Order: sequence, then structure tokens, then C-alpha cells
Amino acid sequence: MAIRRHKRHFQKGKPVNMIVSAIQTEEEFCSLENEWNCLLRNSASDTVFLTWEWMRTWWKYYGTGKSLFIITVRGEAGRLLGLAPLCIKNTGFHGLATLKALSFLGSGEVCADYLDFIAEAGKEREVLKAIFDSLNAGSRLWDYVLLSDIPEKSETLDIILNGVGSSHFIAGVNECPFIDLPDNYGSYLEGLGSNTRYNLSRRTRAIYRKFDAEFSACDGDGVENQMESLFELHRKRREMIGKEGSFLSEKLSAFHREVSRTFSKIGVLKIYRLLIGGKPAAMLYGFKYGGKFFYYQSGMDPQYEKESVGTALMGHCIRDSIESGLKEFDFLRGNEAYKHRWTGTSRKTVDIVLRPERLKGRALMSAESLIVRAKRLVKMSVAPRGSKGSGKKAL
Repeated sequence: MAIRRHKRHFQKGKPVNMIVSAIQTEEEFCSLENEWNCLLRNSASDTVFLTWEWMRTWWKYYGTGKSLFIITVRGEAGRLLGLAPLCIKNTGFHGLATLKALSFLGSGEVCADYLDFIAEAGKEREVLKAIFDSLNAGSRLWDYVLLSDIPEKSETLDIILNGVGSSHFIAGVNECPFIDLPDNYGSYLEGLGSNTRYNLSRRTRAIYRKFDAEFSACDGDGVENQMESLFELHRKRREMIGKEGSFLSEKLSAFHREVSRTFSKIGVLKIYRLLIGGKPAAMLYGFKYGGKFFYYQSGMDPQYEKESVGTALMGHCIRDSIESGLKEFDFLRGNEAYKHRWTGTSRKTVDIVLRPERLKGRALMSAESLIVRAKRLVKMSVAPRGSKGSGKKAL
């Protein structure tokens, strides 16, 4: 059932009519491509994981069993002012019940960070108010709303936390380390810890001295072969440490094969390689978008572990990002210790649940809130001392 309402909001004292609709067919989804990306580029939410290409590919591989529910907000002239990229799916509740959840496209196994509603710059408040009004109007179509990986500085999150939207509870907080890239690589190295700086220099020189080594980058040609090499190196590395990687699941591998082909055509894909004897010893897969590099995944041949080929390749990737004029290197979600050897800054993303009006959803979400809080208390009681970070107060 589509939602179509005429909303009357005010901007600088003048009324602004907004038409809010729900996109529920693939044909309508596909027709949004140009408008979607144009709006994204003119929004504070602009990130590679909210592009139409990423979302459409996700829907192709992960849309089974789900229903599209993309909310659009248009102005009087029909111009797209806002988007809420959502879908409805059935979820289990600790084996006790099945609930209908309204959640972001792109969430789940693919680990997309910085998901959000998209609103034209300067119109965020009125657009987001229209979206939340529509969510409340359609609340009988789902039992609860789960909005994952919202950036801590998002207007969407601010509205929720300040009570403009539905009542809520925070289900999780994730850390995303990143580097504010300086104008030159030398300045960046000076800001590193002395041990990290020394090891990077020593390991890189040793690799050149011992092997016929070469650093290279792929952003287009032969992308299919490069991805297969990446999968193989990632598999070898995971086998060496005795762990399975979700990156190697059949569905996720197929998703990234297609995303890499699509992104290579529009200049977003970036694959870095350290070749030894002409063969990949380490690879790093990510995306160059909006003046930033997003590091997504890597792989390494275990036979070169003692040579720290992964460290050498990461250093090369950061250097290339600086020399390419990028302003940020984003390690994405995860508080792994190795990331903090490269940077002392990080940001947060938040997973948040909106409680619905339906009695079933409210009762079960109240129980879930208690479970989440109990787990958080247990985790805090046994957590090790924090690693080096930005010093920002957690949400």
C-alpha cells in the first residue's frame, strides 16, 4: 500500500508543499537512478554506500523475501528532495515470534557503513519531518523500525534522539577509525608512533631488497581476475588463522563481483596490489568516492606473513590516497588494534530501534531493549581498557 500525502511545511516563513510517496516496485526503484545520485551528491549524507548502484546491487542479491518501501519526498515542481531507502522483512525474535521489520536497504551481511535518510542540503529538517510523519502513518505495515549504522552527526539521529520521531532505544554503537589526510605523505608519517613509522619503513625496504616486488593499482581493466585473486588471498589468510570469513560466502562474493564491475565503470573502484615475482602477495579492496578512500577488505599470502606485506601495502595505499588529493582514509566499522596503529581518530555509527504503535511490536521491543541493555552491562564489566582513540564521548 503506497503512502501519498501532501505535507505542508515552512521554510524561512513560507509554506512548502511536499508530496510523500512509497516506492514499492523494482521498476520504480530502477527509474530513480539519476535523481537518486543527484540528490545524494547534494546532501550531507553523501557516501558510497548510499549510491543507487550499491543499493540496487544489494537489492538484487539480498532482496529475496523482502518488500521495497522506499519513501520519496518531492517539492511542488516534482523535484526529489528526500529519500528513505527502506524495505520490509520478516525477522525472528529469539525463537519466540516473527516480526516485520522496516530497515535500510544495504544493511546486514554486506556491512555497509553510514546508512541514512537522504535530504537535500538546507532542507533536512522539513524533509526528515515529512519522512517520519509517513513512517508513523504507515506503522501498521511493520512491527518495528531498525535503522542501523547511522552516523553520529546525522540529522536523522539528532531528530530521533531529541524525540521528534518515535520512542526508541539504542541497539548498538560502532566505531569507525579514519585518517584526516594531510597534504603530503611525510607529514602523515611524522604523526605516526615511532614504532609504526620505523616498522613501515624497515619492512618496505626489506621487501624490495629480498624480492622482485612491485606495488600497483587496478581500477578498471581485468577487474574480474583481480577480484578472484583477492578472494583467494583472503581465503588463505582466514585458513591460516583458523577462521571463516563472511566475505567468502557465495552470496556476498557474487555481490562484490557485480559491485566491483559496476564501480570500475564509474571510477569508484580501487584495488591495490603488492606483487612479488609478478604474483599477488597482498591485495586491498576499497572505493574512492567524494574525496575519500573507503577501505573495505584485504587479503594476504601467508607465506609472506613474516615480511609484513599487508603493512607495506597499507602504507602504499595511504600514500597514494594522499598523492591523489584525497582528504580522508576511512577504515570503516571495526575497532581492530591494527587500525589504531595508523590513526588516532574515529567516529561512531549507531544502530537504533524505533518502537511502533502496534501492541505486539511494543511488547517484544521492550523485552529486546532489556536484553540489549543487559548485554551491554555484561560487556562493560569485562571489557579491556580502551585503545587509543579520538577522545570523543560515546553516545
